[in-house]
Amino acid sequence: PTIDGALRRNQLRRVTPFDLHATMRHLAAWPAMPSPSVEASSLFIDLTDERSCEAARIPAEWCLEPPASCFRESAHAAR
Repeated sequence: PTIDGALRRNQLRRVTPFDLHATMRHLAAWPAMPSPSVEASSLFIDLTDERSCEAARIPAEWCLEPPASCFRESAHAAR
């Protein structure tokens, strides 16, 4: 997998500002790869196709395609 290939594939995947920050850190350390982070991944590496909001650390209220469980959690929190 190449960097440009990963960037192209990641265009349609769930990306966060944390991922953009990790990508900038990757560029700053080039050609070394910064140590991985729990909350972010460089866009020069393939993100998973099915990356959930939870995996991307996006709160349910900000997720554009929340799973049904997010609705249940939000409903309980509103009570």
